[in-house]
Order: sequence, then structure tokens, then C-alpha cells
Amino acid sequence: MAGEDVARTAAAVLRAAPVPPGELAITGPQALTAEALVNSINIIFGASIDLVPVSEEALALHLQVSGFPKSTVREALIIEEVSKRGLAPFSDGVIEQMTGQPPRSIEAVLVEHRLDLLLSTSTPRL
Repeated sequence: MAGEDVARTAAAVLRAAPVPPGELAITGPQALTAEALVNSINIIFGASIDLVPVSEEALALHLQVSGFPKSTVREALIIEEVSKRGLAPFSDGVIEQMTGQPPRSIEAVLVEHRLDLLLSTSTPRL
């Protein structure tokens, strides 16, 4: 989901009178699987990335070794399981209801930030 969508929705909720009751689930326009994300990246960047499934244990170990806190590792494992089972939330219309604009797709976000992403991976760090 695009950060701009989250920011616009949060601002709209704060300005709303009355404030919407309960909890709002802010989602992108469609559920995004790992396969769909890799496919979008390959198309937009002309890449040839292959999705390599790993076990839950291997993912947890890699994240821990990379310095992620335990709480983030647990959250990543939950997100991965939800995605594998196809239980990820789909667009419920909250963004469009609150802002008047539909949420942006991952493809739109990648295209908009393509140059920045490419430069950030090739620019030497000082």
C-alpha cells in the first residue's frame, strides 16, 4: 500500500466530523501475494527475479541474523502465513470513502518511484 494513501486517509479521518467509529482497516486495491509482487517487479524493472520459497524457520533465522527485533520477526512470519493462505485483506473501500480517491496499486507505486529505487541500489554509500 502506498504511503501517500495511508497519509491521505489518516488526514481525512482526523478531519472527519464525526470521527468514524471503530477500527478502520486501510488496505491496498487488491491482496498482494509474493508471486504477484515478484511478477510486478520483473515487468516494471525488466528484472528476472525468481521467487524461492523458504521454510518458516529459515525466514526467521535470516531476519534475526539481519538484526530484526523478535517482535518484527514474529510479525513477518504472521504476514507470510496470511499471504500463503490467501487470507490477506482486499480493498474494503475505506481509502476511497475517506479521501474520494481509490488506493494506488503496487504497480503504480513502483513505476512512480522506479528511478529512485534504481538509483538507491547503485549509488555508492559514503
